[in-house]
Amino acid sequence: ARSAIEGIACRVRSVMEATEEAGLTIADVRATGGLAASSLWPRVLAGVTGREISVPRQVEGSTLGALILGGVALGLLPDLGSADTIVRMGPSIPPDPADRSVYDATYALYSRLYRGLAREAAALATLRR
Repeated sequence: ARSAIEGIACRVRSVMEATEEAGLTIADVRATGGLAASSLWPRVLAGVTGREISVPRQVEGSTLGALILGGVALGLLPDLGSADTIVRMGPSIPPDPADRSVYDATYALYSRLYRGLAREAAALATLRR
C-alpha cells in the first residue's frame, strides 16, 4: 500500500512542478479525501513534494465544496472567498528532512520510468490505429 501512495505522491509532485514551470504559484498544498484521513498519506506527500501539507478537519472536500457552492448560489455566502470562514484546518504536516534524499532519489527514478513508459504507450497507440 505504501508504494502505491508513494507513486501517487510522485505524480502529484510532477503536476506541481509542471504548474510552477508554467509560471503559476502554488501557495499551499491541501490533502482532502479518504486518504487524507490517514496519517500516512499527508506524511508521504510532504516528504515527496518537500512542501508542508495542510489537512482540513473535514477531509471530504467534495461534500464541503458542494456545500460552499450551494451557499454562494443561494446567497447564503457572499462569494467563494468566504469559504475560508467555513473550512477548518487541522494541523499541518511538514516534510521530514530525514526523508528528503530517499524521496528525491525515488522521484528521479519515477520520472525516468514515467518518460520511458510514455514513449512505449505512444508506440502502442500507433499499433491500434
